[in-house]
Amino acid sequence: MSYHNQIMEDAGFEKQKWLINLLQRENVTVVDVGGHVGESIEEYRTLFPDCRVYSFEPHPESFITLEQRWGRLNGVHVERLALGAKSGAVSFYATRCSSASSLLPPEGFLQERSAKRNYDYLKMEVPMDTLDHVAARLSLSGIDILKMDVQGSELQVLQGAAGLLRASQIDLIFSEALFAETYAGQSDFNEIWSYLKNYGYVLWDLFPFVHTTLGRLWTANAIFLSAPIAAQIDRCHPPVSPRPADQMEYGAKNLADHF
Repeated sequence: MSYHNQIMEDAGFEKQKWLINLLQRENVTVVDVGGHVGESIEEYRTLFPDCRVYSFEPHPESFITLEQRWGRLNGVHVERLALGAKSGAVSFYATRCSSASSLLPPEGFLQERSAKRNYDYLKMEVPMDTLDHVAARLSLSGIDILKMDVQGSELQVLQGAAGLLRASQIDLIFSEALFAETYAGQSDFNEIWSYLKNYGYVLWDLFPFVHTTLGRLWTANAIFLSAPIAAQIDRCHPPVSPRPADQMEYGAKNLADHF
């Protein structure tokens, strides 16, 4: 049903490293929403070995693995909790493929088309809180990176972080975004972008990494920067004069050439 481009997915993490290094941050704080079994913790600990990661995962079985792998590591905090727009118990759809689990039910046609029945699910209740509440409880005065991989409920996470966004206390947001119908009531990319623009956030880059077999964009990762951070990074380099089209080089030798 889909093609996965690992190079583009990896490029999203490398771009975050490049941006954070431009800011010369020594103590990086990462909030990992949709931690699954700790894949992003591993990525961020590789990029920023001394970073502190707060990881949240509502899936009971995935959380067991997450806690066993990372729960005792210094500088890592894990909780079995969903983050969204409100506090309380909410429905959760635990799919056969655990990484596709969501607060939203999968579209019926995906269940029918999946040869491995990856989108079949067990409905359950899980606890939810807002990022604003969690940040206050954990005394997080600022977040360098907010990573979201929540299968269509990105807008709800952001709505629960309105206080942090209003104060520009989240510098960089790295969010998965769906472009093809996957979950009932899923966040639309334009809704996510529009919501963040209300708080001055800038869409900095986009990394498409999953396409359908017919070539339609399915999933991409997006980087958004707060207005102060975008302005700070813009000041890191002098303006570059555009070159004529016949002088452009289209074969980048490495990721830095794209940045």
